[in-house]
Amino acid sequence: MWLGALVIVIVADYITGLCKAWILSELSSKQGLKGIVKKLMYFAIVAVAMVVDNTTSAGGVVSITVISFLIANEGISIIENCAAANLPVPKYLLKLLNKIKGNDEVE
Repeated sequence: MWLGALVIVIVADYITGLCKAWILSELSSKQGLKGIVKKLMYFAIVAVAMVVDNTTSAGGVVSITVISFLIANEGISIIENCAAANLPVPKYLLKLLNKIKGNDEVE
């Protein structure tokens, strides 16, 4: 279930990133490939977390924690992509994102 959710948000983030780049006329095959490689590396991190779970009998705690972090990170990226593409994003989400980043300004 967690891994399926991660796959969904990874695909959604990649698609929103492509849409943002297209809207802003910034499409780049190099950037697109870089994004795919980054997403593939996420699965390597998840694989390591699963090995740690299995070797330490942690019961999935490590892998669920890692996957949860990655889901949250991808969710933030999706919101940032939408905001950068000038799509309507609720102001409170922008304020929250800026707080997370350490900025006080709302774009």
